[in-house]
Amino acid sequence: MTKRVVLLEDGTAEMKGLIGSQGAGLSELLHAGWPVPAGFAVTTECCREFSTRLGHCSTDAAQEVESAIHHLEQRTGKLFGDAKTPLLLSVMPNEVRSTRNERESFLYVGLNDVTVEGLADQTQDRCYALHCYRSLLQDFGYLVHGIPYELFGEFISEPEIQDELELERIITEHKIIIEIHGRTPFPQDVKSQLHEALGAFSHSHCSPVLVQVMVNEEYGEHMSSEAACKTAVDMVSEGLITKEEALLRIEPSQVTELIECIEQPSQQSLAVQQLLEWADEVRSVLVLANVNHPRDGVLARALGAEGIGQCQIETMLLSPSRIHFVQKMITADNEYERRRGVERLLPMLQADFEHFFEVMDGYPVTINLLDPAWDERLLNVEADMLDMQIEAIFRAALKTIRQGLWVRPEILIPPVSDSNELQRLRELVDHIADQILGEEKRHCLYKVGTTIEMSRAGTIATQMARHADFFSFRALDVQENKNLVEMSVVQGKARKPYLRSGVCGEQAANADTIAYCHRIGLDYVSCSPEQVPFARIAAAQAAIREQKQGKSIQNHDISTTA
Repeated sequence: MTKRVVLLEDGTAEMKGLIGSQGAGLSELLHAGWPVPAGFAVTTECCREFSTRLGHCSTDAAQEVESAIHHLEQRTGKLFGDAKTPLLLSVMPNEVRSTRNERESFLYVGLNDVTVEGLADQTQDRCYALHCYRSLLQDFGYLVHGIPYELFGEFISEPEIQDELELERIITEHKIIIEIHGRTPFPQDVKSQLHEALGAFSHSHCSPVLVQVMVNEEYGEHMSSEAACKTAVDMVSEGLITKEEALLRIEPSQVTELIECIEQPSQQSLAVQQLLEWADEVRSVLVLANVNHPRDGVLARALGAEGIGQCQIETMLLSPSRIHFVQKMITADNEYERRRGVERLLPMLQADFEHFFEVMDGYPVTINLLDPAWDERLLNVEADMLDMQIEAIFRAALKTIRQGLWVRPEILIPPVSDSNELQRLRELVDHIADQILGEEKRHCLYKVGTTIEMSRAGTIATQMARHADFFSFRALDVQENKNLVEMSVVQGKARKPYLRSGVCGEQAANADTIAYCHRIGLDYVSCSPEQVPFARIAAAQAAIREQKQGKSIQNHDISTTA
């Protein structure tokens, strides 16, 4: 008899292939006495059935799901779809691939125009209940009908609204959006909601789906992630799997999710700390951080960043305490006032750079020089601004060196038109370094690199490598122009074998991007501090998968030869 639905209390660790790694992990935690919300897993086989039937399930599957819901009703004393004591559920796939701004889970399944009032009575907070309903509508529109969250407009990011009438209006708007773009109204029947949710995940993932009771605002995602991490580490301790297998059993987003739930990085669970340590042992791609404020550097190091891969001066200059000086400098009537404005900015930037060098203490700190193209008015002060930035970097380096710390400034020059311009800027950096550092220059292992523009990547990389110590690529360029990136890396290393190259940008914290960077031999990825743990796990997984693939090919060759 085909098993389509398994209650979490009936699951075991050996049932991973049937109910997924998260389902098996939750079952183990439940047996160990953890307060896991009641729930069930819709099995892989049932999800395949959903997928082949285009989102519809057989009568037997529907009956098993209904029986599982009845079991949850008995456990909780609530009824699915009841107007007074509604049972609310979370529905999520075993493999969560959500981004920071888009969820891959349904929360509050079971809310409709009637049950929302029951939730309001239970919580004694109608605004909260309406917010929950609003959230369900957004997730339903995106996950079932593919309606972008952006179409729900400003309403998606306004949890601070406490006006019941305004929330009711927003909910009405959301239902209209779903009906127009989804070509069908939002289902008020709660069983239809659950059916649509299961169908959506079965079609997109074709892997087990978890359904859990919402208890005290715990929807199961945090618990599932904690279960997955702890189970993986425990299985290594018991000798059941290797460290590499444990790393492949978790999703990078699960580690990020657990870290986001704590107030301080030092409060990471032992399981998360262990997984990150194992990841660092096997990965070859360095993980750096994008920072724009001294506090970002502290967070980046606490989360395991091995340096700063991007520090944009223009962002630092736009802070409220500095924008006034920038404006006065740009609008100055004469040369004296312009120079005076530039000189006022130097100690401000120097102080920030000193902080970055102190926090990183020997790890690289990449500083992006201001691109004049950022604002055409900067062309009037371009030369003065350029000298000032470089001077601020080396003055900060000198002061930090004299404090007994290691300093590794990496100066990133904006995209340039040709190698001659890069050579001129490189010589300027070297000249200012000589002037400021003097004898301390031997203690300052600085490098000079440049951002490679994709429009000319295939024709200038070889020439640029003559004057650059490293290449930096934008994450979006890597995703959209992979062949050109690879060509640039090959040409650059042909000219200078030890040339470093890497990817910067918010999109760098993407598992596919990181796997690609590992495959073509890029040295580093640089992402936001919060995404550093994600990148550490993803980089390790890329290395492990490549190693496993290599062994598979080698074994195939041996067997063929034999």
